[in-house]
Amino acid sequence: MISKTCLTLRRPKGPSRRAPGAENGVFQQPANPDITALGSNAVFTTSGNGSLGNLWVTNGTAAGTSELSVSGAYSGGSIASQGAYFTVIGNDAIFMGVNTNDQPTVGVTNGTAAGSSELAVANAYSGGLFDWSTTANPEFTALGNEVLFEGEDQSDHLGLWVTNGTVLGTSELTAIANAYSGGLFTSGVNPDLTANGNVALIDGYDANGQSAALGDQRDGGGNQRGRGGRRRFERPEPHRFCFSADLEPGVAR
Repeated sequence: MISKTCLTLRRPKGPSRRAPGAENGVFQQPANPDITALGSNAVFTTSGNGSLGNLWVTNGTAAGTSELSVSGAYSGGSIASQGAYFTVIGNDAIFMGVNTNDQPTVGVTNGTAAGSSELAVANAYSGGLFDWSTTANPEFTALGNEVLFEGEDQSDHLGLWVTNGTVLGTSELTAIANAYSGGLFTSGVNPDLTANGNVALIDGYDANGQSAALGDQRDGGGNQRGRGGRRRFERPEPHRFCFSADLEPGVAR
């Protein structure tokens, strides 16, 4: 005789998911806390579900977990709804923040309120350093003691920027040889910034408006050693754009 056992599954009482701002949880759903180690602590954000978030820090205990106030941040949230994209350099973490005008910008934190601020970046686009609609991911990439990223300048062009976590140390890399006059990058396309030792490889547009795998190397026989599927268009002679770790603001190497 075969015995059959049937289970009745019941939905738990109450709502199936927390609403944004619910009192019984730190995170919204879907959440993107981006928990990132920073020294002996970790920083994270409460952004998600299309809403701005705030900056938090924890040492792994309830008593050591708290929200950080961020200087120069928007009253409705200090971190962009897309997420923080925390990137650590030294004792600081760079993140995608929101300034007092509700515009996206570069933020920096050392895990304390006193060391957390939104940077007022010169020559950024009037609507913000990052365009909500075209720069969902700033592509923060640590290179030495600085971070490279995709930003939007005052001419509404997407280009390569660098920051060391300070206002004066944040700027666009201009006068890049043979770069497209309308911007090194284009909206909706991932520049794929990738650190490789003391240089960074990027996908950018040349003076003819064509995409090139910038920074590609070649082997001893002159054959191209490209980056596989990361290349948007294959070109016979890709231009070589390599940036050293000791980048100076506004200078392309």
